[in-house]
Amino acid sequence: MEIDFSRNSSRIYRNIFPTSLRYAIRALDNEKRQLLVSILAFKKVLRFNELREYSGIEGNDLSYHLKELEKGNIIRKEAEDMVIYYRLTPFGERLLENLLKAVLVPRSEKKGGKVRKLPEFIYDREYREELSREFLYDTAQYAEAIPTAPSR
Repeated sequence: MEIDFSRNSSRIYRNIFPTSLRYAIRALDNEKRQLLVSILAFKKVLRFNELREYSGIEGNDLSYHLKELEKGNIIRKEAEDMVIYYRLTPFGERLLENLLKAVLVPRSEKKGGKVRKLPEFIYDREYREELSREFLYDTAQYAEAIPTAPSR
């Protein structure tokens, strides 16, 4: 059966994107939120004030963007001893990994190395610099500007 894609077609198509994916895409459609996700990908777990310091995004604005990322199930908020921490969700990690894989040549095809998954590969400085040079040139500035988080 042939499908008519012309403008005159009376066929109505359904959106194939699940609601959860639509929320995630909407959450990532902002440079400040992309920066926050990038920081959490590198640092894994951070407090609100650390995110504010690393991103340069102030109080209410930061709260708003973190809530939007939570709505999209990209990050989650965890409380421990009266302190709130933020981290990527497993869904957020997989989504970020797959978005990067969609635009990057797998490491195994380039250097004969093992293909590694987020968050492990993102912490490799050499690979991170390679990503920055080839596709994410502005991420290198953020990555170098982010000091190492204190160990917990």
